[in-house]
Amino acid sequence: MKLYEVSEAITQIMLDLESCIDENTGVIDEVRETELRTQLDTLQGQRDQTLLDLAAYYKGLDAEAEALALEQKKLGERRKRLDRRTNWIKYYIRDNLEVGSKLSDSRSKLGWRKSSAVEIENDDLIPDQFCRIERRPILTTIKEAIGAGQQVPGATIVERQNLQIS
Repeated sequence: MKLYEVSEAITQIMLDLESCIDENTGVIDEVRETELRTQLDTLQGQRDQTLLDLAAYYKGLDAEAEALALEQKKLGERRKRLDRRTNWIKYYIRDNLEVGSKLSDSRSKLGWRKSSAVEIENDDLIPDQFCRIERRPILTTIKEAIGAGQQVPGATIVERQNLQIS
């Protein structure tokens, strides 16, 4: 399904771009990308139309990505519901199967095994050597401080231009 009409040349270049992206890593083959950029540049006589076609193609991909995100959300919610049901069943079986006993038939085997786990009784008593401490700058607080005239070593506010496609 196409939301936007795009020239055949642009469509073909974009399909070629998809084929030069490694599916596992997401890395683009630089040589092939350079070839595709050259192909786009050859359409330079129609530069404005090329850019508008690319924007339309972008919007189509963006709409498809949004649809996939929505479907992913629905599938995630469905998975959570199934996980809750399977957990309920597992806990029911656990609560009703005597510890140490076993049951089985051609479909399933039920049994027990020993395991060990660390249980934290009080986080505050755990020495630092056994804890992860994550240090991350709080960007919004830094921006507010610099905006208010305060010096923040190692940080500056940078003005940028962001492309808007609508």
